[in-house]
Amino acid sequence: MPDLTSSPDRADDRPSARTRPDGVPGASGHPWQHGVVVLAASFLLGGLTSYAQGFLPDAAAPFANSASGWTLLTALLVAWAARDPRTRTWHAAVLGAASFVLLTLGYTVAADLRGSFYDPTLFGVVGLVVGLFVGVAAAWLWRTGVRSALGTALLAGIGLGESAYGLTTVVETTGATFWVVIGVVALVLLVGMLARRLRGALPVTLAVAGTAVVATAFVVAYRALGAVV
Repeated sequence: MPDLTSSPDRADDRPSARTRPDGVPGASGHPWQHGVVVLAASFLLGGLTSYAQGFLPDAAAPFANSASGWTLLTALLVAWAARDPRTRTWHAAVLGAASFVLLTLGYTVAADLRGSFYDPTLFGVVGLVVGLFVGVAAAWLWRTGVRSALGTALLAGIGLGESAYGLTTVVETTGATFWVVIGVVALVLLVGMLARRLRGALPVTLAVAGTAVVATAFVVAYRALGAVV
């Protein structure tokens, strides 16, 4: 998760914007190098989530078997890459989709190595679509104004939505610890962004209302998906 105490960053998304704002570290290497790291890490972490199902304590086990687990990993990886001021929004979108798909493929390969079968088709398609938005949202956390508010709303909304889903739907078999923690993390992101980056009535309203809308939509969509699979 980005450092919420840093100062507002670059003012626009144009390739011609060369000035690095205060609070954003200087670029190290080229954007494509960061992308390679994100893709490789995604595949490896996807595999690790499969193995993690066998050794995580019960309280943390849902991390390896929930949407928020892979969403968090994708967001963190893309946010890291997007600290480079040369990273454009479309870069983040492509990285987000690729990261989510590679997490799914890494999980599939690891499951096969462990003697299990996992069909990556459904969550590969879901990840391809959702990853686009998660990637953009993660990159926009470094921006200000409306874009920062929308990025905050999507990520915080996913976290709160999964927390609500877990606490109301599967808590009897998984326990409440993980779902409470992911909800708290989402709230910390929202409150931190409101305190440090978001200024003005419109961005604040978008962040708060958007988080509520995304969380509600997540619960509805996940229950519908659960009915299908």
